[in-house]
Amino acid sequence: MKAFLFLFLLSHPAGDAPEHVVIISIDGLRPEFYQEGTYRLPTLKKWVETGTHAVAVEGVFPSLTYPSHASIVTGVRPDRHGIWSNNKFGARGGTQAWHWEASDLKVPTLWDVAKKSGDSVAIIYWPSSV
Repeated sequence: MKAFLFLFLLSHPAGDAPEHVVIISIDGLRPEFYQEGTYRLPTLKKWVETGTHAVAVEGVFPSLTYPSHASIVTGVRPDRHGIWSNNKFGARGGTQAWHWEASDLKVPTLWDVAKKSGDSVAIIYWPSSV
């Protein structure tokens, strides 16, 4: 299976409660890039050794960046979160406007749940987070 998206969840060793969780998404990275010895990616391989990682990701349909990222942070598919493409559609079809605003999402995100619980979140360049 070819993964469209890969996540690294960096935390403390198993059994310890992490103080921080960092989610790094590398769009289009296939698992064999960091699982096999063919590619020279020492930083990614170190993260795999010291953190938690996914072996593969089941993509959503359509398999595009913004619908995939929206599913990661909401836990639901595009028919529920409302992001069907990278760009918004207008009366005349596709537009140049990206689904960048959090208000485009129809369901709560990880950062919504964290805020409600009194936790803090920092987001750097994540689709639909503005």
